[in-house]
Amino acid sequence: MPFAIPGLSPALARAAHQLGFEQATPIQAQAIPLAIGGADVLACAQTGSSKTAAFALPLLQRLQEGHPHTPRRTRALVLVPTHELAAQVGEVIRSLGQQLERRPKVAVLFGAIKGKRPSKKDKLRAQAARKAD
Repeated sequence: MPFAIPGLSPALARAAHQLGFEQATPIQAQAIPLAIGGADVLACAQTGSSKTAAFALPLLQRLQEGHPHTPRRTRALVLVPTHELAAQVGEVIRSLGQQLERRPKVAVLFGAIKGKRPSKKDKLRAQAARKAD
């Protein structure tokens, strides 16, 4: 059975299927239709449940449905707590967008203050964020 979620464009369903998504995970099945409809969604799911696709697919669909963008204008911003997650999210969005008529331009930016090591407080915040995921 191909990857299908009510309201998801055929191009994005094909892209998800080509990336190995056979069936929607519970978080995807619940969150994607709401997000496509314009609702704000706050969700929590365990690691490995494809949360990234759960927000990336509606994001890409809404970008495609909107007016053609002006060059050099940011249309979406995704903030994540770690370099690794930033790279992963960027790659998922880039891969899903390959099937679209207007492919998204994806930039992954991250950094730290040169020479400054994270404080113990910063490390504890990062650990808490990872545990919450």
